[in-house]
Amino acid sequence: MRSILQIVINSTVTLEKRDLVLNKENNIAGTLIDATDIPIVNAKVHLYVDGAYDSSAVTDKNGVFTFKYTPRN
Repeated sequence: MRSILQIVINSTVTLEKRDLVLNKENNIAGTLIDATDIPIVNAKVHLYVDGAYDSSAVTDKNGVFTFKYTPRN
């Protein structure tokens, strides 16, 4: 039997500002912090594009995550 536990807490995601280049691999990076501005470590963050799941990343010791994403036109 498989169990899934999801804990929801007040958190903020801040994305690094950058322009994406079509048809080229881009990094989408951000930071995940809790309500007291403490980084959330080892959290899985999911990327959805146009409502469809694309990929996941895990935050590091600073709450930073990075996705590799290639936008298509």
